[in-house]
Amino acid sequence: ADLNEAKEKAYELVDEVSFLQRKGFSLATVTFSSVAKSVLIEMEENIKEGNNEHYTYAIKKYLLPYFKNKHINHITTKDLILFDKYRTKQLGHVASSSLINTHNVALKKCFDHAINDNKMRVSELPKLQKAKNKDFNKRGSFTNDEYLKLNKFLRTDYLKQARNGNEKDKRNMLRDYVQILANSGIRNGTESANIKWKNIEWIVDRETKEKDIDIYIETSKTEKGRRS
Repeated sequence: ADLNEAKEKAYELVDEVSFLQRKGFSLATVTFSSVAKSVLIEMEENIKEGNNEHYTYAIKKYLLPYFKNKHINHITTKDLILFDKYRTKQLGHVASSSLINTHNVALKKCFDHAINDNKMRVSELPKLQKAKNKDFNKRGSFTNDEYLKLNKFLRTDYLKQARNGNEKDKRNMLRDYVQILANSGIRNGTESANIKWKNIEWIVDRETKEKDIDIYIETSKTEKGRRS
């Protein structure tokens, strides 16, 4: 009786597997953690390409802790909705459109890796959450009066309060840094840190002889942003 029951269960399993294969479901399952770690290795080897550092951070900080032991081909749209709630709780506010897009790209890298490695089928891809048009997390900006007040403070009281020597030099440098960012639109952080002397050139007006500075920012392999 036990042998017959075992055979019956084996037949049912074969039928189920055949059904899943016909419907396009993958049979070899791996955890999200396993795939994500492989993706991280690939991205960290090419960290200088594009904005990989943002995606590696997204995977390590948000995606891995949440989807860790979930089979990657079993992640559904409902799971992504629940992930959005988890992300909001971690942030303490609704995620910005740019952050949602960054996480979507990082997720897609993981899904694409699983598909290319035959651990997931295209038919199993969940629908990624679209970023909202309205950005609830935009940074504030200075008014003209606030900027003038800040600039005056950096030029006067801020310098007067500094001790002579290295401290005064650093405060002068900070004032120059603030003025460059404020007058060019260059972002603080990676964008400004990557400026080299080769990215800066003087432009002289032929008629007025007035000088201006052009700064070229390399935003990707093929694009350059121009600030002046």
